[in-house]
Amino acid sequence: MNKQTQYEILFLNEMLNNNCWNGKHMNEQYVLKRVKHLPPKEKKQALKAWNKLLTEGLVLRKPSKKEFQVSLNSQKKAEIEKLII
Repeated sequence: MNKQTQYEILFLNEMLNNNCWNGKHMNEQYVLKRVKHLPPKEKKQALKAWNKLLTEGLVLRKPSKKEFQVSLNSQKKAEIEKLII
């Protein structure tokens, strides 16, 4: 398992623990704060993993007044569970 996959699992677990499916969402910065302490190279890998989750549609992003809100895509629940397990 490579680092990028580990970061994807980290982000998905964070959102699963808060039960963020479709209607319930959380601040994007709250999810990303888990990697702010990392060295620059690893932080870059983590952000690539985050962008991959967004482009694959596993995580949905919704604009809010100041920041983005994110939630897990319930239509891709099987893919998310397969990636984590």
